[in-house]
Amino acid sequence: ICNLAGVVVFQTFLKKAPFRPLLFWGTIVSTALGLSNLILVFHYNRVLGIPDGFFCLGESAIQSVIGWIATMPIIVLASRLCPEGMEGTMYALIMSINNLGGILGSQIGAVITEILGVSATNLDNFWLLVTICNASTLLPLVLISWIPKGDPQDVKRFDEM
Repeated sequence: ICNLAGVVVFQTFLKKAPFRPLLFWGTIVSTALGLSNLILVFHYNRVLGIPDGFFCLGESAIQSVIGWIATMPIIVLASRLCPEGMEGTMYALIMSINNLGGILGSQIGAVITEILGVSATNLDNFWLLVTICNASTLLPLVLISWIPKGDPQDVKRFDEM
């Protein structure tokens, strides 16, 4: 439901917004919200009277909405750039790359977890693991210059160039 909400928010309010700032701010907001996990790690949510389960549920819901708002420009841009009739193939490619990124991220996260010595019985560096994982979500901003600056409606298909 939250993923659908992200798509609806994008389609209703953001589909004509330039993609580069949308991706930039989507990444920044997503990273900032990801750091809210530190509130859970240090139990500040309990100080605020929010049970752990409700905090996790709310944070996850908001992250899903923001995640799809940030994903939609890539999907729309790719569908506009690819030759006619290849949109499904392009979508499959994007999702495959996304899945590969998830797999690689999990493996790298496991290595960092091992290096920091975090385990079920040792959570001393768990806060650092959460911080490193969230900071890594800023890495794609290095490539943001690849996204067209201007109006997303001006993007032409590859076969129209």
